[in-house]
Amino acid sequence: MNSVATDNSRPGPGDEGPPEVLIIGYGNPLRGDDGLGWVAAEALQRLLPASLAQVFVAHQLTPEMSEPISRCRLVLFIDASVELPAGQLDCQFIAASVCAQVQTLGHHASCAGLLALALHLYGRVPQAMLLAVGGESFDLGEELSGRVRSTLDRLLDLVPTMVRHWHDLRQSGTEEPSLASFVTKKHPPRGNTKGAA
Repeated sequence: MNSVATDNSRPGPGDEGPPEVLIIGYGNPLRGDDGLGWVAAEALQRLLPASLAQVFVAHQLTPEMSEPISRCRLVLFIDASVELPAGQLDCQFIAASVCAQVQTLGHHASCAGLLALALHLYGRVPQAMLLAVGGESFDLGEELSGRVRSTLDRLLDLVPTMVRHWHDLRQSGTEEPSLASFVTKKHPPRGNTKGAA
């Protein structure tokens, strides 16, 4: 399957281009909880109108994503984590990383590397957040574990709230709205939250 399977943007006559918010949910839907980002993104495509957010569903992050990232003002990455306790939801800001950019030139990328690549190739980088959920089982299978499934429901409430809050601030005249109130962790978890750094 393609790395980016689907997105919900359907430009039509008179459209002014893609929305300012980009959501990228990624993971392997055939490896248990690793499919959290994929499942979340598919659900968000149904929950969020295309006028508010463009949603990508992907197996993994790839360098090609740096171009749409460069065109948005806010990007939200959604992924499963092998470091967080099972079912724990963590929201953190992500900054561009020059070191991570080197890894981005391979077959898969990191969140920080994609931001750095967007800045390097296109001259701009959006505000970015990673929403990670601790996985319980990454064995073969298409079902999410009970803890992750429970957290998915919270995530699907949180993300539309974040997007609408951000849009409300933009419409009120705020040039660079902040989502700081949604951050749950000041520093990224150690080790492998896939794609975080």
